[in-house]
Amino acid sequence: MNILITRFPYQSALGGEEMHTLHLFEDLQKTYNIQPVFLGSCKVFLKEFQKRGWKSYKLSAGKMTVTPKEMIKNILLFPWYKYKIMKKIQEIENTHSISAIYIHSFNEKAWLGSFFEKFQKPIVWVEHQELGRRWFESNPFRSLYVKNSRYAHVICNNDKDIQCLKKIGVEAHKIENSIDFDLIDSITRQKKDPNTAPFTIGCTGRLVPDKGFLDIVNANKQHTVHIIGEGEMKETLKTYPNIEILPFSTNYPQYLENLQKFDIYIAASRVYETFGVAPLEAIACKIPVIINHNYGIGQHLTEEMVYFCETSNTEALQKTIEQIINNPRETQEKSEKAYAFAKERWDKTNMNTQYWKLLNTKKDIS
Repeated sequence: MNILITRFPYQSALGGEEMHTLHLFEDLQKTYNIQPVFLGSCKVFLKEFQKRGWKSYKLSAGKMTVTPKEMIKNILLFPWYKYKIMKKIQEIENTHSISAIYIHSFNEKAWLGSFFEKFQKPIVWVEHQELGRRWFESNPFRSLYVKNSRYAHVICNNDKDIQCLKKIGVEAHKIENSIDFDLIDSITRQKKDPNTAPFTIGCTGRLVPDKGFLDIVNANKQHTVHIIGEGEMKETLKTYPNIEILPFSTNYPQYLENLQKFDIYIAASRVYETFGVAPLEAIACKIPVIINHNYGIGQHLTEEMVYFCETSNTEALQKTIEQIINNPRETQEKSEKAYAFAKERWDKTNMNTQYWKLLNTKKDIS
């Protein structure tokens, strides 16, 4: 069974969306013997598909419509982009006998209506971007997106985006992101000697200003800050004496080993994150988590599990860090409760099963 995955992003950098897709299809391949095939301009997927021996086809056909410049360009050129994408999909279908299509980017969803109508097989749209933002609300192709959604199983990972789509007439399924607890449990966390090992504050994500990395750095002058990630701020962050940048590896056990070096994990994004797999991974590693209210996962967590804090407030963040350091028993109890709750709700088995069912079920549009 061959499943076509498409993505034409505005920017291509390794992050939660990419890791989610790679892990999902690795699991589906192991369990159901599917074969992923990629089409698009995403550099991360082109590289990672090649590393895994999966088929991939590079195609430039416009970036996601998120800036005025890209909006004007896409309005002028979308008939040509649409033709290029549809032609290549047809070639791939003839070669690989595609059984389902899994679509990331807004543009394909809005532009390929005529293809969706003829494609008598399952179509899945996955939404990782916050849909209430300006790029979506004022998008000139939004009406086409709404119209074409009737052909697809639309998936969101949080209630906020479900309601946003419902207001404009789009029906969506909620499948919350999940992780491999068995794998995480199998990796032994190295014990530190508190008298000799430095105390480390940690965070992960694309190295861009919106992720709040400087808020964390400004609140931690006396502690080492470990950041796992790649992106445009990498060289700037390297200039801070108390920061160590660790590579964001798609080798998941290696990533987890780096994550488990953290004594505290801080989720400090300044913009809304539809879910937040990284803080979930920290919880699964039983690392105490400080999190603000910009994460979808936060609506399911309580103060008995994590430390809620306005992370852009330097004084408040410093006090929360000190609270964790000075109250190890309380911190451990919170971490244990968070772990137990998360393992029951967000183990990957249920998520994978839900995706598999949709990838095998053509949507009824009658």
